[in-house]
Amino acid sequence: MAQPDGVQVMTMSSNTRTDGTMRTKNTSSIRSRIAALVATSLLASVTVAAATAGTAAAATDRWICAKPGSASVADPATGGTSTMPVAFTGFVEVASDLDCATAIPQLGDPTPIRLTQGVTYNLNVVNQTGFPINLTAVGLTGAPDLTGIADTAIDSYEVTPAEPGTYLYESSLDPRHALLGLQGVIVVDPAVPDGSAHGSPVSDYSTEQVVVISEIDLSFSNAVDPFVEDLRNFKPDLYLLNGQTHTAGSAIPPIVADSGERLLLRYVNASSDNSTMTVLGLRQIIVAFDGEIFDGTGAVGELPRNESNIFLTAGQTADVIVTVDGAIGDRFAIHNRNLRTSATGNNGEQLMMIEVGSVVAPVAPDVYLSLNNSARSLAGVVVRDEDVAIWDGTTISIFFEGESHGLIDVGPNIADIDAVHVDPTTGDVWFSLRQDFDKPTGAFAAAWAAVPDARLQENDIFKFDSAAGTFSVWLDGSEIGLSDGLNRHDINGVSVDPVSGVTTFSVNGCILIADGVPYMTGSGVTFGARNEDVLRWIPVSGAADPSGPGQFKVLFDGTDFGLGPENLDAVVISATDVMFSLSTEFPNIPTPEFDRDDLIACRGHQSPPLGSITDTCTAPLALQFDADILHPTNAGQVDAYSLG
Repeated sequence: MAQPDGVQVMTMSSNTRTDGTMRTKNTSSIRSRIAALVATSLLASVTVAAATAGTAAAATDRWICAKPGSASVADPATGGTSTMPVAFTGFVEVASDLDCATAIPQLGDPTPIRLTQGVTYNLNVVNQTGFPINLTAVGLTGAPDLTGIADTAIDSYEVTPAEPGTYLYESSLDPRHALLGLQGVIVVDPAVPDGSAHGSPVSDYSTEQVVVISEIDLSFSNAVDPFVEDLRNFKPDLYLLNGQTHTAGSAIPPIVADSGERLLLRYVNASSDNSTMTVLGLRQIIVAFDGEIFDGTGAVGELPRNESNIFLTAGQTADVIVTVDGAIGDRFAIHNRNLRTSATGNNGEQLMMIEVGSVVAPVAPDVYLSLNNSARSLAGVVVRDEDVAIWDGTTISIFFEGESHGLIDVGPNIADIDAVHVDPTTGDVWFSLRQDFDKPTGAFAAAWAAVPDARLQENDIFKFDSAAGTFSVWLDGSEIGLSDGLNRHDINGVSVDPVSGVTTFSVNGCILIADGVPYMTGSGVTFGARNEDVLRWIPVSGAADPSGPGQFKVLFDGTDFGLGPENLDAVVISATDVMFSLSTEFPNIPTPEFDRDDLIACRGHQSPPLGSITDTCTAPLALQFDADILHPTNAGQVDAYSLG
């Protein structure tokens, strides 16, 4: 039932019995699945929030709409040459309740609601289904909601995830709800982003894919009133992965990953029966079941398990690491061994492929850049060093004009932007300057009011909010130990994750680190990074306080690739690659010889594994973008890149 304030309270629980054994459900039939759904709701117990009443931080709101939807699924009876309509009722995450009217739920939606460990959330559910529902998150416990949310009503469930992992949520007020499609996925990320799924090295990954296993009984889903249907007659017509069925003529789109990548598969069994997932030709390492980490620290002390087949009871989730190994174009099948492997029947099959290939195209469609040393004409357009230009592959234009925002270049390099990151969706710009600069005043004062210092420092990163037209300090270099003055720790390349607050950058000079605090060369500490390296700053509080307490990580060691006197001049980070430009030419690799303006890619970058000190790429360093396209006679002028 709802608490007096109308908010349900839930906290993460482990999926273990008191005797230390794993809790599983006997779900060999739809009747046992129904029983499990009801039991999940009834077994919940009232849980008091971790913080003392009156001292808890304000919860973060997330909005979820529940409403009818429709889908077109490849018809297995025709080998996928035609489609069939499927009616369902599903959940869809939105920005606010006002967006529910236009929101469109997706059948078997693999897009998760992402939460962060230790953060309190209000999961606000807007019911537009035509019948009462509730929200039960498998792997969460709390006060059982046996009343539910009335049609057209809104109710909230307060959740504070204690453990990272993959979780299934659904409406369990009636056993028919899950069968109609009222299910979804929650992914809880570690409190401190570190490239892992569970805050443990065993779950490190470079790319991920949620795989939702589900099924459809067309007579039930398309019934005029499913609530009068006898569930003893439930018999699936379609077997789906991520809302699609694989047939002879219609394949589910593959998961594309580079050879050598650690692919995280987040299996979610949203079906009414058991499933056994396998990857033909590759091994699977189980790192978690139902959010229970397998690194020896969990409640049952499980260690990672190397398995060919992953058995999942109904409602269960598993996080699995697959190391991709093959040549470009190789394909490896993921399929449910509980079903036939032939696609010739009338039910299709649960099968999709992992395809080995390059995740990042050789040249990005949009290239954002800034110049050094005054103004230059690029492809016929004058670009100044305080501007950010955009190249779309055909033409160049000014994306951010520095002068119109108070960055007025009173001399060479005086207002030079030498590090830039652009969010192409919002238009927001993160940047750093080549040298200290007086904060704009007069007509520009209001836009810069949120920046506290009268002097903009070269070791800071500033954010331009495109919608508001205002500036703020994203990363205060002094707060994390970067020195200012004499070009010591000038930030000259930056890549930002605006959601997690993680900031990746390179600097001039050396940073030596002891106990997580950086110091200058000569302080007698044992860990450091130089100007040919890429650093990652991981704040504890995420984007809420990017300059707050955190830790450094050396993401890329340039000396492992022959970089020595060459200073990194730009940094671009993708899900799998580390890209950079240099302040000098890079002749160490004969073919090709990279110019100082070129954007160079380390594809499939891997930080050193345990027992090693050497970074690796899945291929030799490659040319990502050749600046000669823009200015063949003005070499040496690009000092900042970002990719759209």
